[in-house]
Amino acid sequence: MSLLGTFACRYTGSLGGFSHDQSVTLKANVDLTGHVTGSIEQRTFTVTGTQTANNLTLAGTGSWLPNPQSAVPWGVTFSFSANK
Repeated sequence: MSLLGTFACRYTGSLGGFSHDQSVTLKANVDLTGHVTGSIEQRTFTVTGTQTANNLTLAGTGSWLPNPQSAVPWGVTFSFSANK
């Protein structure tokens, strides 16, 4: 089974040179045991997790440029859970 979705976030702090609105597209596969593996488009991220009938848990690591003029990518880790 395939998993496809989008995620958006907004940073409201005062960090200069940071694009405050960010969005990505997540593409992943879910195997028969519920393990999720995939990637986030437009960024260099790997995503892993599990899916059950009532829950989806994802975690990932990677890097990205917070602004098109940025020269050094930031390292990022994330995780989230969604309940049915």
